Amino acid sequence: MAAGTARCDTSPAWLSWIGARAAIELMAQLPAAAVERHCLTLAETFREGARSAGAGPAGVGRPSHIVAVQAPDPEAVRDRLRAGRVHAQVLGDRLRVGFHYFNNDDDVTAVLRALAI
Repeated sequence: MAAGTARCDTSPAWLSWIGARAAIELMAQLPAAAVERHCLTLAETFREGARSAGAGPAGVGRPSHIVAVQAPDPEAVRDRLRAGRVHAQVLGDRLRVGFHYFNNDDDVTAVLRALAI
């Protein structure tokens, strides 16, 4: 490895930049209000399902596509998330999920299944 600042002299990640540009161009074409409505609807569906399953909200605030609820058995929830290939975060006794435009009702169902008591 080179010494000094020469060690930082590498080629840029050109392929990543090309992909990022295409993704940004695609995202710029999406109607922002529809994207927000979609994400907030999924989050609210999850909140209602979690509440029905006995997992109360971890906090209060304005509606958001990010939701945190109290996980009744965090280790079991983490294991079920992993087994279901669901990407979410369990920190302490909290389950934190974020819903995005690429998510759908099946994703909400998968997280609720992992949360099932």
